Amino acid sequence: MLAPAMSTPCIAPFQPFWFDAFSAKQVFAYNQQEQAMDAWLRREQLNRAAIDGHLPLEEYRAEMHAMEKTWIEAAQRIDAADRQAFVDQNAAEAEAFFDKWIAIAEKNEPTPRGDDGYRAWWAAKNAALSKDRRIAY
Repeated sequence: MLAPAMSTPCIAPFQPFWFDAFSAKQVFAYNQQEQAMDAWLRREQLNRAAIDGHLPLEEYRAEMHAMEKTWIEAAQRIDAADRQAFVDQNAAEAEAFFDKWIAIAEKNEPTPRGDDGYRAWWAAKNAALSKDRRIAY
């Protein structure tokens, strides 16, 4: 199976997993909701950077697709006994990928989008991100 590690599939690397083998960096237990929220918020930075124009999407997607292709091809050949190590390695690679692109986005100047009203609304939404950490069960 494949799953995106982010809420926006069009810019999320799809990572292989199995029901008997998945990374703790991808799937969180019920009692790990704060860690799950932290992971989601960290990845949400890339979604926001894409919308804000901080992320060079062509370069980002090219690297993401190359990484996915490598994972998918390897997943088709992997033995069941090696699945856990495989998904853990993929998760580590994905985290490094996220780190790299978040750092790039933080350095880039945004491409202005929309009118002043839209930009003010978007700035307010970004400022409010993660302020309310209530989790709906």
